[in-house]
Amino acid sequence: MNAKSFALAAVVTLGALGFGSAAQAACCVAYDYNDAKQNTNQIISQLSERINAMQLAIIEAMRLGTGQLSGNSKEQIGAQSNMANVNDDRRVVGNIEMARFNAIKGAASGASSCNVMTGARAGSALGASAASLSAALSSDTTAWDLGSNDQMPSSQGRDVAIQKRLARHCALYSNQDDVRSGLCSSAAGSDMQNASIDVGKSLFYSQAGSESTSLGSQRAEAAKTFLINAIAPNPQGGMLPKEATSASGREKAAQRQASAARLSIASNTVSDILAKRTAMPNSDVQGWAQSLASQISGYNANYSECVSWHDWMDVRASGWYRNANWGVAMNNSYEQAIKDGVMIQSFQAYLAWETYKLIERQNLMLATMLSIQTETSRNIAPAATTIR
Repeated sequence: MNAKSFALAAVVTLGALGFGSAAQAACCVAYDYNDAKQNTNQIISQLSERINAMQLAIIEAMRLGTGQLSGNSKEQIGAQSNMANVNDDRRVVGNIEMARFNAIKGAASGASSCNVMTGARAGSALGASAASLSAALSSDTTAWDLGSNDQMPSSQGRDVAIQKRLARHCALYSNQDDVRSGLCSSAAGSDMQNASIDVGKSLFYSQAGSESTSLGSQRAEAAKTFLINAIAPNPQGGMLPKEATSASGREKAAQRQASAARLSIASNTVSDILAKRTAMPNSDVQGWAQSLASQISGYNANYSECVSWHDWMDVRASGWYRNANWGVAMNNSYEQAIKDGVMIQSFQAYLAWETYKLIERQNLMLATMLSIQTETSRNIAPAATTIR
């Protein structure tokens, strides 16, 4: 028996004994394409199911991820919106508070505003009073020169006027030299000696150790006498009755008028200085000046009785430059500094106007001096030197 026959016999024997099925026999005999196809389809089906499941899971994950991102973005935008709203509200409140703060600062007065307004209101009458007094003094000087007032000694003649002037000097302002020369019988007190001829003891008098230049009644009278001695020591005196009816009398009257006009320029200027230094009673100005003077370092002045226009201006100017309290208070804010600067500029504007008025007087005096020089160059005796 050959090998092939042995194998066939073995298979038949095993099949008879029940050790294999027909399929197994067939597998061993030939490849089962149907079974392989079914297995392939099964594998493909399972793979497709798993892929689909994975795809769905990925899609779901992407959907959930997109939703999460959208939610996060939405929450972030909402948070930013809330923060912006809160920030805007706080900014509005802050701006309102800042505007209120700036308004309060802007409404604050300057360090010297109240003081300036009080002083200006209180001293507004001093200028008018000084102007009235100046005019009266100038008028009296003209009457003294021409003897046009019967109460003036010059109305009785030049010699009488000069004797009266000397008698007044001896009674109130004489010195030891006057006694020695026989002019006066006794000397006046040392405080008033020479007050009629010394500008430092009359017109420009200032008490020792005091900033005040206000002239009391006694010093003011001495200044009036000084004015006469300095400006019109030799009055022309009054003319005789009917003296101006002749041609020579009319010429003399014309010369007297020219001389009086020129003299009035000088007397009015000095009268203005005297009037502005004469103390005038004004309780409002006194209280203001005394209060401000007490704040100025080293400023010693007593305004308990009267204050002159000159002192009113002096304490006002010193109250800015020499007042340490004002200098410290002004540094609180720039708004106050600006307002104080405006106050100072307004004061400077007033001083500029006063300066202009002084320049007017100076120009008038210069013009008068030029006219006198012109007369002299024409070989005509100036009217001011014409002797009766």
